[in-house]
Amino acid sequence: MDENSYIECRKDVQENILTLYAYLQNEEEEYYYEWAKERLSQGRNFVVEAIDGKLYFAPSRFVGYKQNSLEKHENNSGKSGTETDKELKRFYKLIDVESALDDYFIETLAQYGKTKTSWKFWIPKDSNIEEILSSLNNTNTRAKDMNDYSNYISLLQKNYNLILNGAPGTGKTYLAKHIAAHIIFDGNVPENFEEHPKFIEQCGFVQFHPSYDYTDFVEGLRPTRPNQDGNIGFERKDGIFKAFCKKAASQDANISIKPQVNLELVRKTDDNPTSFMEVYQKLVNDIRSGNAVLYSDFRSKMTTIKLRVDRINGIDIIKFWKTKDFQNAQYDYLKRIYDYYYSRGIFDIRDKRFEDFVKIIGNTLDYSYYRGIVQGLLDRTNRGTTTKAPLSSLHVDRDKDYNVYLSPQPYIFIIDEINRGEISKIFGELFFSVDPGYRGVKGKVQTQYQNLIGDDDPFKDGFYIPENVYIIGTMNDIDRSVECMDFAMRRRFTFKEITAEESARNMGFSDEDEAKKRMMSLNDAISEIEGFNSSFHIGAAYFKGVDDFDALWELKLAGLLKEYLRGMPDAEESLEALKKAYDLNEE
Repeated sequence: MDENSYIECRKDVQENILTLYAYLQNEEEEYYYEWAKERLSQGRNFVVEAIDGKLYFAPSRFVGYKQNSLEKHENNSGKSGTETDKELKRFYKLIDVESALDDYFIETLAQYGKTKTSWKFWIPKDSNIEEILSSLNNTNTRAKDMNDYSNYISLLQKNYNLILNGAPGTGKTYLAKHIAAHIIFDGNVPENFEEHPKFIEQCGFVQFHPSYDYTDFVEGLRPTRPNQDGNIGFERKDGIFKAFCKKAASQDANISIKPQVNLELVRKTDDNPTSFMEVYQKLVNDIRSGNAVLYSDFRSKMTTIKLRVDRINGIDIIKFWKTKDFQNAQYDYLKRIYDYYYSRGIFDIRDKRFEDFVKIIGNTLDYSYYRGIVQGLLDRTNRGTTTKAPLSSLHVDRDKDYNVYLSPQPYIFIIDEINRGEISKIFGELFFSVDPGYRGVKGKVQTQYQNLIGDDDPFKDGFYIPENVYIIGTMNDIDRSVECMDFAMRRRFTFKEITAEESARNMGFSDEDEAKKRMMSLNDAISEIEGFNSSFHIGAAYFKGVDDFDALWELKLAGLLKEYLRGMPDAEESLEALKKAYDLNEE
């Protein structure tokens, strides 16, 4: 390829755009940063592309040359935009009208302290302004949707076990399924996802009740069909959770069958590689003690990242200083990058650039910070010994001293109404294995029917919960029909209360919706009753799709609130006050 060859497709243009914006993001690389700002404000014609939910503008001369960079552009200073415009005409059309794009462009320039008085836009030939903005809005909706679930996802990925607790109608089961879907589909959740084969395969569901027990959940003896003599025997059967874990445990063997060369293998030793959670905690401890020195760039100069750790909702969040404030390092981003390189036996990522991280976590312009933090994680990893072999020559045998080490697909098991079952009876010896610190083989336990398990069973030496299995439970703290959840199990789960207001947001209610106004007014009145708190609130699920609010009160809410107030001396007066609040009667 000629040093200054022209672009051959839109993908070439998009790669150049991302290169330019990577310079704009890296303020600590001052020369690149200032140079990119000047490029953004110069020229007359700007290419417009919507990439991963964000609108980008870039001067035509910079994007018109294949695999362009600061160095190549400077060496090509004699050229003008006229030549690249000829090439851009193959894929783009020039528009010269005032449009909604102008506001986006002005806002982009303003972010970098730049202004401009005149310009034209190159937009894709097969698009118009409305389609570009519509696509952007749709993508932004998906990005916002993923962001709405990011806190729940981070809590689950960090702790493995999460319980969503909250008042009636807060949509805990609905939320649990959507969290699972966003993890399984990596944010690109299809319509009717519950019917999708991938979701059916990777998401398990059970609802606990008082008669549910160990044999249903883990394993037990079940009667066989009568034989020809009418005699009935018994055989050991996996319970629903153990069968689910068996699928997850065998998944890494299944994904190994894809044709691929230069597959990284990790040899099993007595000194197994450290889990991500352990490595993450090790880095957290080093940051707190001042023993972590990480860098945001390795290629040109070593710039130290200013770090701190905050404890948010019971978890340790690493933060990095950027521009004027500390920013959260997304736990799920760190894990995905770490898993990607660790699974390939790559422990030095100092030369990895923006485009490398786009493939893993999408378009984040904070890539240099994530690279530095993940390098710190990899530096603290127990790597074991590695070898390489093409998959075509590999016969995967789980009994040998090697195994394919890839990032397995996540499997999420939802336990609805988890506190309605007798936890200690249902889980049995799994209290040990379910602990986040004992995920995987190190949490292996001998089950009650271990002596009946055959040699062909993956759990023949003991049952464990694979590291790619996550558990989401739902519970209602004020359910008077059940006992409190076992304290031994409580400490193994992270709890996240789903408030009524949060449920309204999750279900798409706006502040202007009459349903939300009635719900919030009613809940404020509930909180004023002595002994009541947010656990007694009414969630948005009761109001979803309702247009007859009188019927909702008579058929559902009044009965529930009467149960709340049962036995209280002023129950009737309190119910009347709640009705006034529900009706938005300010008197």
